[in-house]
Amino acid sequence: MLSRRTLEPVEPQEETSAAEEWARYGMTAGYVSAGGIQVVIGALVGYFGGRWIDQKLGWNGVVALGLAIVGFVAGLYQMWRTIQLLQKRTERRTQKQKPK
Repeated sequence: MLSRRTLEPVEPQEETSAAEEWARYGMTAGYVSAGGIQVVIGALVGYFGGRWIDQKLGWNGVVALGLAIVGFVAGLYQMWRTIQLLQKRTERRTQKQKPK
């Protein structure tokens, strides 16, 4: 097989089966959906926890708003960590496939 840019022979990469490709897509979709769920759950837990504290102290939603923001930021941070993990796994996989 020739490369289109340099017209030099290109080493064929390992063939992967369709099942492996779909498994990889499924894993990526799982990480992405888990990240979105983490953001929403973090914000909701913060909001309802803060709302409970506000009711106990007789305040007017101050703690609920603050904890909802903290929960949202914590969810974003966890999603960022998940993306970093996925990128590291992808890099390791591509390094294993490169010829030495």
